[in-house]
Amino acid sequence: MYEYDEDENMTSSDVIPFKPGYAYYYGFAVYAKGPEIEFKERVKTSGSTAWEDIESGESLDKDPNYVISEDKSTITVTRKVDNVGSVFNSWILTKEDPKGELIIDILFKDEVVHTFKYWIQ
Repeated sequence: MYEYDEDENMTSSDVIPFKPGYAYYYGFAVYAKGPEIEFKERVKTSGSTAWEDIESGESLDKDPNYVISEDKSTITVTRKVDNVGSVFNSWILTKEDPKGELIIDILFKDEVVHTFKYWIQ
């Protein structure tokens, strides 16, 4: 996970400070054919949270690209991006997010190809 420090320098860590409103980034290399790639990003928190659009405040469960678990601890997002050889993505911590373990699985063709594990404290 990458974040910006107080001096606006990007740093890497698997321990995430609980700072609602901060963006945290991750990236991975992709080796695929074609102009676009489609993958799923499965984010699992240590408890339930509000999965909402940061700008509008609307729940993401109305969008077919987002699947939220019944207990609201996991969201699976289908993403299509240009195939440039890598993916760089981010998420923003909200005050509703629980502290504890956060796991992001990257799935291609419904198979987990990479897992990121973080600890929010």
